[in-house]
Amino acid sequence: MSTEVTTTPAKRARGPRLFSGLLSLIILVVGGYQFIQWTLNRVYVPEGYSLQLRYKGPPLPFLPGSKPTAQPGTFAEVDNQGNPKQLGVLKEMRGPGRHFFWFGWWETKLLKDTVVNPGEVAVVTSKMGKDLARGTFLVDGTLDQTKEKGILRQVLGPGTYRINDYAYAVDVIQELTEKSGLQIKHAGWVSIPAGYVGVVTNLAENKQTKALPGIQDKVLQPGLYPINPKEQHVDIITVGFTEKSVKSNLVTSSDGKPKL
Repeated sequence: MSTEVTTTPAKRARGPRLFSGLLSLIILVVGGYQFIQWTLNRVYVPEGYSLQLRYKGPPLPFLPGSKPTAQPGTFAEVDNQGNPKQLGVLKEMRGPGRHFFWFGWWETKLLKDTVVNPGEVAVVTSKMGKDLARGTFLVDGTLDQTKEKGILRQVLGPGTYRINDYAYAVDVIQELTEKSGLQIKHAGWVSIPAGYVGVVTNLAENKQTKALPGIQDKVLQPGLYPINPKEQHVDIITVGFTEKSVKSNLVTSSDGKPKL
């Protein structure tokens, strides 16, 4: 005795409908993801700008991505792949181009690159690190390598720089002059012409070169010099000698003596 199983049209149609539903769901999810990526998550950085990043963590407490907060006045730590290990501002900024960051987890800020033109210098102030030791007025070290707060000894010459304003403030200056008695003190972008030398006065001690405050023995030869106005002043003076001739038509008396 055999049993015959019959399949109704409704059962036969269930499979295609299920497949069609799953395919529609996949398309909807992928399309929604792409829509969010290209509308909410996409950040475009134009030429001449950099992108500062701050990792905020999940917008809701039950979402993934929660991390400890970085100490005030420090950058958030990252792993070897550059992924944040803490909440806070990241040290590395992104350059020109398209970047994608989940809008709920990240905060982005466009920063204009610092451009120092010929004839200018940039004086940089560090906002991160330890306080300077007593009697110390300038911070040693290069940009992104400083460990103390204060004005950097090193100034930046002409060029374009990507500077994170969470850590540094920049003041771009040209030549500065200040009259002191009969002398004019120069700083910033200092040009010493031929026939002149620059007499340098240190305003602060330089432990690296062992230079002490005061007038220095070594003078600057003719040329262009970026001078930190918080570290040094330069007096531009002539060298050699100056000749002056005086010509006069003298009238002499009968005894050959000139008449005044």
